[in-house]
Amino acid sequence: EIQSAYDTAFTHTTASDHNGLSNLQGGAADDYYHLTAAELAAIVYSSTASLSGFSWFLDEDDMSSNSAVKALSQRSAKVYSDRYGIAEITSRTVNLLTTDSTAQIQAKIDAVGKYLHNGVYITFQFADGTHTLTSTINFKGFYGGGRILIYGNTSDTGLSITKSVHLDASSYSSHALFLQHNAVSVDVNYLKISINSTAYNISGVKAEYSAKRVVVSQCYILGNGTTNGMGTSAYSNSAFMFIDRCYFSNMNIGALFQYTASGYIVNCDDTGTLPLYGVRAYYGAHVGNNITTTRIDGSTADESILYGTIV
Repeated sequence: EIQSAYDTAFTHTTASDHNGLSNLQGGAADDYYHLTAAELAAIVYSSTASLSGFSWFLDEDDMSSNSAVKALSQRSAKVYSDRYGIAEITSRTVNLLTTDSTAQIQAKIDAVGKYLHNGVYITFQFADGTHTLTSTINFKGFYGGGRILIYGNTSDTGLSITKSVHLDASSYSSHALFLQHNAVSVDVNYLKISINSTAYNISGVKAEYSAKRVVVSQCYILGNGTTNGMGTSAYSNSAFMFIDRCYFSNMNIGALFQYTASGYIVNCDDTGTLPLYGVRAYYGAHVGNNITTTRIDGSTADESILYGTIV
């Protein structure tokens, strides 16, 4: 039974402003703030909006805060990636084709992450045939607990001039392969390398400032004159270069070690036109030259020392 009927009107004392920022509800635990459409667009959608000043946004090149809940700027991501590289966590092979230009070969190498996780092997596999190089191929800045393998055909073993893969660097005046500032072991195996040994201070394989060993094995390195050029060179704090079962021909120096570099040579030989010097050790370099079977002879001297040691 209805006793009485009535209605009551509730009126606002002031008009509601749904676009205003004052009198917003929220702030306590589990409360929510409500943004206007314009405010949401400014934060999320606008291509010109700046995130500077937001507490959850970091512009931090080294990511030193190691935050799990904050975002970083595009610039910071690029700087960090350029500086520290991408990590390689599994072993893999990078195929370098005879149809690749020198620039394309270098781009494939540069695309590999600089940090190699423990036990990770990155194999740079040159395809059979002649690779006509127009500039130096650089392997630079790799570090970690892995290893770099620069390979020709793995069936071309032993001390031999027959190699299925030929890196022809004879048309320009610089190194064929340059290994620089690496803190992982690097192996260069099963290659024929031609160099322009009429040019000053160039090498088939040069290692510089390497913190781990460099191995040059079962290669044939050929120059085009004895005026200049080295088959291999280890320069300035290269930890150790091991040269094994390699032929050297028609260059100034077969194997050069200088400025505190060290190394060991075994089962190597000369062929064709002798280098002027088989092995040279300069300025604090220390080299072990095993001549029990074969050795790199030189037409001027088999071994040459200038403030260095060859034993």
